[in-house]
Amino acid sequence: MSNLIVETKKGKVEGFSENGVRKFLGVPFAESPVGNLRFKRAVPVRAWNGIKECKNMPPKPVQFVVPVDMGESEDCLYLNVWAPENAENCPVFVWIYGGGLSYGSNSDPSYDGENMAKEGIVYVAITYRLGVFGFYDFAQYDPDCDTNCGVSDMVESLRFVKENIKAFGGNPDNITICGESGGGMGVMDMLACPAAKGLFNRAIAESAPSSILGGKKAAKYMVDRLLKIMGKTPADVKNFKNLPTEELKTAGRAMVKSYADEKPYVWVPGPVFGDDLLPERPWEALAHGSAEGVDLIIGTNKDEGTCFVRPFDPSQIAMPNTWEQIYKTLELNGKQDIYEEFKTHYEKLHPDNEFMQMADIGTDRGFFYETMLIVDAQKNKANVWLYRFDYAPAAFRQNGYGSVHSSEISYALNTLDKGYFSRSLIGTPQSEVNEIRDQINGAWVAFCKYGNPNHAKCEWVKYDDSTKITHVFDLKPHNESDYKRESYELWKKVGLLYTDDKF
Repeated sequence: MSNLIVETKKGKVEGFSENGVRKFLGVPFAESPVGNLRFKRAVPVRAWNGIKECKNMPPKPVQFVVPVDMGESEDCLYLNVWAPENAENCPVFVWIYGGGLSYGSNSDPSYDGENMAKEGIVYVAITYRLGVFGFYDFAQYDPDCDTNCGVSDMVESLRFVKENIKAFGGNPDNITICGESGGGMGVMDMLACPAAKGLFNRAIAESAPSSILGGKKAAKYMVDRLLKIMGKTPADVKNFKNLPTEELKTAGRAMVKSYADEKPYVWVPGPVFGDDLLPERPWEALAHGSAEGVDLIIGTNKDEGTCFVRPFDPSQIAMPNTWEQIYKTLELNGKQDIYEEFKTHYEKLHPDNEFMQMADIGTDRGFFYETMLIVDAQKNKANVWLYRFDYAPAAFRQNGYGSVHSSEISYALNTLDKGYFSRSLIGTPQSEVNEIRDQINGAWVAFCKYGNPNHAKCEWVKYDDSTKITHVFDLKPHNESDYKRESYELWKKVGLLYTDDKF
């Protein structure tokens, strides 16, 4: 292991070389969002003197769903870089982690960039604030607070990458952003955000719920509910910058556990649409040309909903799992008149299997419907490739979960031997695992390098109105035309859930 020093426009950083890859862990891109900067948008990091050692994973942002062993901190705005030895003008891949904007970090081994760097790519994993610190709209009660702080973190990290990646051997004019779940929504936000325009060239969105929340009234509902949990009033918000981290974390976790009881399919937290960072919902912005010329890969997993309807931890149920709850959802949104049509459609798809009916509804509501809104908005503005990930390892097949939400990550990033997702591969033939990895990781690498996902193991036709092609990643990869059209048309009748007029 050898040390090395890189000079960014903010100052010098020292990383290390290991396994043929240069690594810089914990590079600051913004000022620490604590004290007076709590609930404020990201502030560019100030230049520093001397050499900043970047050899250890940075702190995790404060988590609001699952406990972590150690290392949570509000001081979390750092990024990690993995680069090939002797890198020069390499394509750049920026990863945005998922976790429903409530948990996750760029230090998760599942997001390690070593193998991507060995493919000749400069791989960057950014970070952003979560939950109460990143996505609650306290500005409505305290004008000293900002909206969409977590979104601003993403923008500032991309600005840092654009301005400094050349020092690490990357090409600032060949940057692909990619994210999954909440990170996929982050990708959508960057495509829709005026401040992010020009900071990247291409995008990949995996399982992106493009609008977890909504406008100002929805955001107010969430803050008011949080205040009720805390036993606080709107006047107390002005003192929130002085509250202990643990108090805000405890309240935020209680919110995540309780919100769906009252309004099924309401997910918190989420970005606020209608401010200067996100003037419109992503598909509206895309239709108006916010990301014209930015080529996009986007898709979902076949069985996204299974782990939300029947999670491994029963306390983490995040989607309705009975027809009574589905009716309540439709009724709250003024759509109860299409309940029978809705029920008939999903019972026909999965006869005598209510679990799969609920799971399929969850897949469509949470991921497929809004993915198709994005595709329809962007397909005439740039090249779009649509995919479905069908492969399920042995353990998921045996337990009836199929290709669950997030199951594609370790294949796509080539981190099959690292992190949480690698555990699901136990008992699965290595030849199958390698085949799926070669397909999807090869597509991501080719897209990052050349702007086209096609390669030796992936023949993928881009999406347009004449073919409506979805590429399927599986042991027998293939292309399908107009996948789930009937479901898409049904959800168009339902429309968005819990828009501002529903709160």
